[in-house]
Amino acid sequence: MANENKNANLSLFEPSTFEEGVAIGNQLKSGHAVIVNLHKLQRDDAQRMIDFLTGVVYSLDGLIEKVAHQVILCTPKSVPVSGSITMGADA
Repeated sequence: MANENKNANLSLFEPSTFEEGVAIGNQLKSGHAVIVNLHKLQRDDAQRMIDFLTGVVYSLDGLIEKVAHQVILCTPKSVPVSGSITMGADA
């Protein structure tokens, strides 16, 4: 791919509190893609985290996508994403 970001970094997060969303947002603002596993969060906090990260990603013209049950991928515009994942009935 001609548009690939050769310096793209991927950070993994498994937050246990909503407050950890700031660190995740900072990674996105720094140009990193992040994968966030939400399984340690209570349902309400997981939804708040998704809402918060959706706002961060929107401000960066990026992408937020569910990649598995309680796992999301967030990328800034500078990190291209290709392909798709089909969710099963339990996702």
